[in-house]
Amino acid sequence: MLSFALSYKVSFIFLLLLVPALFAWTRSIQKALYYATLRTALRSEKGFCILYGAITGDIIGSVYEFNNIRTKDFELFSPKCSFTDDTVCTVAIADSILKGNNPVDALLFWCRKYPNAGYGDRFKDWIFSSNKPNPYNSFGNGAAMRISPIIHVEKNIDDLIYLSDKFTEITHNHTEGLKGARAIAVAGFMAKNKFDME
Repeated sequence: MLSFALSYKVSFIFLLLLVPALFAWTRSIQKALYYATLRTALRSEKGFCILYGAITGDIIGSVYEFNNIRTKDFELFSPKCSFTDDTVCTVAIADSILKGNNPVDALLFWCRKYPNAGYGDRFKDWIFSSNKPNPYNSFGNGAAMRISPIIHVEKNIDDLIYLSDKFTEITHNHTEGLKGARAIAVAGFMAKNKFDME
C-alpha cells in the first residue's frame, strides 16, 4: 500500500512537472508554425515588392528629408542618395519575420551594424543601451517607418493590427506611436488588397 501511495505521489509530481513543459512545447510549435506562415508570405513576390518599394522610397527620399521639395519634377537617384535608418529598421523587421527571431534582437543587430544611419537620439540610446533595452514611450514616426514588412504576411486587418502592435511596442509603446504604425500597416494592407475606398 505504501509503495502504491509513493508511486502515485511520484507520478503526480512528474505530471505536475510535465504539464507546463507540454504547454511550453505546444506554444513553441504554434509560434514556429505562425512564423513559418509569415516567412512564406514575406518570401513571395508580393512580399518582396513591398520591401523593394519601401527601401527604394527611402533611398530616393533621403536627399529631400531635410530639404523638402514641392514638385513632381525631381531626380530619382542623385549621387547623394543613400539608405537611412528607415531601411535599416525595415530590414530588421523583415529579418525578424523571416528567421522567427525576437524583433528586439533583430533591431539591435542591424542598427548596431549600421550605427550612423541617422537614428533619433532616443532610439540611438535604446540601440546602444548596455542593459536589455526597454520601450521608451515614444510617439514618433520611427515604428511606422519600419512596419511595412508585416503588410503582406497577415490575411485580415485585426491580425495585422495585433502584429503591428507587437513590432511597435518594443520601442514606441505610447498610444500615438502604436496608432501611427497601425495606420501605415492598414493603409498598405488596404492598397495591396485593393479595398474599395468608399
